[in-house]
Amino acid sequence: TLSIADLTLDIAAIAKEWMDALNQDGPKMVERIRHYLAEDFVFCCPGDSKTVPFVGQWHGAVGLQQFFDIYFSIFQRIP
Repeated sequence: TLSIADLTLDIAAIAKEWMDALNQDGPKMVERIRHYLAEDFVFCCPGDSKTVPFVGQWHGAVGLQQFFDIYFSIFQRIP
């Protein structure tokens, strides 16, 4: 049987899960949050692609992982 909880989203819990994944897995967090991404998910990073290597549209979980790989090869996240 379905409950109301099955049909609603807890945005705060989802945000916490994303941040926990980022804190624990860093740029390899995509596998942990993949179940939240639609198959046709597109991540857009605006800017000038001639000067910023991670600017563009990144498609699906594979694209998001490619974005993170490039982004975190340039920037280091300090928890």
